[in-house]
Amino acid sequence: QSFLPLLQRLKEKLQTQGYALAGNEPMKLTIAPKGYGYTGYQLADYLAEHNMICEFADPDYVVMMLTPENGEEVLLMLEQVLTALPAKQPIEEKMPAMAKPEAVMSMHTALMQKTQCLPLSQCLGKVLAAPTVSCPPAVPILVCGERVSESAIAVMEYYGIEKLCVK
Repeated sequence: QSFLPLLQRLKEKLQTQGYALAGNEPMKLTIAPKGYGYTGYQLADYLAEHNMICEFADPDYVVMMLTPENGEEVLLMLEQVLTALPAKQPIEEKMPAMAKPEAVMSMHTALMQKTQCLPLSQCLGKVLAAPTVSCPPAVPILVCGERVSESAIAVMEYYGIEKLCVK
């Protein structure tokens, strides 16, 4: 039996169970678990306790990359583990709103300046000097050369970022 219909069946079963799914990539299972009462981190930890490791987790999502190599048995185990988890009160917390970042220098200039890595709480008003900062997939909170604002700090705290390299 082809893998994609089996994965699609799993997705439909999870939605029937009350899980919210996101994205439309056929080989990914992206769960938005807050409506089911769990953060993405909590669901990823629960799956890890059952020897299932996620590709990515953050406060809002869990992403699992699946392939035909996983086979029907893995999909059935995943279904059993996820449907055995009891639903709880939905989590209403959302990512804080963020103001448009202010670019104060070019990326090149920011990269070439002397920098210091500081706790996030000490970065307000400074300029991001690191070429990368952990962020949700493909969506940087700030890029090199932008000023660290209160709203950017709030978003970074939401995602668990603790330090920045700044100038």
